Amino acid sequence: MIWQCVEDEELDSTVDAVMEKFSKAPTLALARTKQALRASTTATLEQQLALECNYQRELGNSADYAEGVASFGEKRPPNFSGN
Repeated sequence: MIWQCVEDEELDSTVDAVMEKFSKAPTLALARTKQALRASTTATLEQQLALECNYQRELGNSADYAEGVASFGEKRPPNFSGN
Protein backbone atom coordinates (compact mmCIF):
# COMPACT_ATOMS: atom_id res chain seq x y z
CA MET A 1 0.00 0.00 0.00
CA ILE A 2 1.25 3.44 -0.83
CA TRP A 3 0.01 6.25 1.40
CA GLN A 4 2.89 8.68 1.35
CA CYS A 5 5.31 10.12 -1.19
CA VAL A 6 8.61 11.67 -0.15
CA GLU A 7 11.60 13.17 -1.85
CA ASP A 8 14.47 10.77 -2.58
CA GLU A 9 16.69 12.27 0.09
CA GLU A 10 13.94 11.78 2.72
CA LEU A 11 13.29 8.13 1.91
CA ASP A 12 15.70 6.50 4.38
CA SER A 13 14.59 8.61 7.34
CA THR A 14 10.92 8.13 6.46
CA VAL A 15 11.33 4.35 6.20
CA ASP A 16 13.15 4.34 9.54
CA ALA A 17 10.31 6.29 11.16
CA VAL A 18 7.63 3.98 9.75
CA MET A 19 9.55 0.88 10.84
CA GLU A 20 10.03 2.33 14.32
CA LYS A 21 6.28 2.89 14.56
CA PHE A 22 5.45 -0.66 13.39
CA SER A 23 8.04 -2.18 15.72
CA LYS A 24 6.13 -0.77 18.69
CA ALA A 25 2.67 -1.74 17.39
CA PRO A 26 0.58 -4.68 18.65
CA THR A 27 1.90 -7.51 16.48
CA LEU A 28 -1.16 -9.73 16.77
CA ALA A 29 -3.40 -6.90 15.56
CA LEU A 30 -1.05 -6.24 12.64
CA ALA A 31 -1.08 -9.94 11.74
CA ARG A 32 -4.89 -10.13 11.83
CA THR A 33 -5.15 -6.97 9.71
CA LYS A 34 -2.85 -8.52 7.12
CA GLN A 35 -4.84 -11.78 7.18
CA ALA A 36 -8.13 -9.92 6.77
CA LEU A 37 -6.78 -7.94 3.82
CA ARG A 38 -5.58 -11.13 2.13
CA ALA A 39 -8.90 -12.88 2.74
CA SER A 40 -10.83 -9.95 1.29
CA THR A 41 -9.60 -10.75 -2.22
CA THR A 42 -11.61 -14.00 -2.38
CA ALA A 43 -14.21 -13.83 0.41
CA THR A 44 -17.83 -12.86 -0.01
CA LEU A 45 -19.06 -9.88 1.97
CA GLU A 46 -20.72 -12.18 4.50
CA GLN A 47 -17.55 -14.26 4.90
CA GLN A 48 -15.41 -11.17 5.31
CA LEU A 49 -17.72 -9.64 7.90
CA ALA A 50 -17.73 -12.91 9.87
CA LEU A 51 -13.94 -13.12 9.74
CA GLU A 52 -13.53 -9.53 10.90
CA CYS A 53 -16.08 -10.09 13.67
CA ASN A 54 -14.07 -13.07 14.91
CA TYR A 55 -10.81 -11.11 14.74
CA GLN A 56 -12.32 -8.18 16.65
CA ARG A 57 -13.61 -10.54 19.33
CA GLU A 58 -10.20 -12.23 19.59
CA LEU A 59 -8.26 -8.98 19.69
CA GLY A 60 -10.69 -7.35 22.12
CA ASN A 61 -9.85 -10.11 24.58
CA SER A 62 -6.09 -9.84 24.09
CA ALA A 63 -3.50 -8.61 26.57
CA ASP A 64 -2.37 -6.01 24.02
CA TYR A 65 -5.88 -4.55 23.87
CA ALA A 66 -5.97 -4.26 27.64
CA GLU A 67 -2.52 -2.64 27.58
CA GLY A 68 -3.64 -0.17 24.91
CA VAL A 69 -6.69 0.87 26.91
CA ALA A 70 -4.70 1.10 30.15
CA SER A 71 -1.91 3.14 28.57
CA PHE A 72 -4.42 5.53 27.02
CA GLY A 73 -6.14 6.05 30.38
CA GLU A 74 -2.80 6.53 32.11
CA LYS A 75 -1.55 8.86 29.38
CA ARG A 76 1.59 6.83 28.72
CA PRO A 77 3.02 5.01 25.72
CA PRO A 78 1.80 1.41 25.42
CA ASN A 79 4.13 -1.52 25.96
CA PHE A 80 2.66 -4.25 23.75
CA SER A 81 3.70 -7.86 24.34
CA GLY A 82 2.31 -9.51 21.22
CA ASN A 83 -0.35 -11.35 23.22
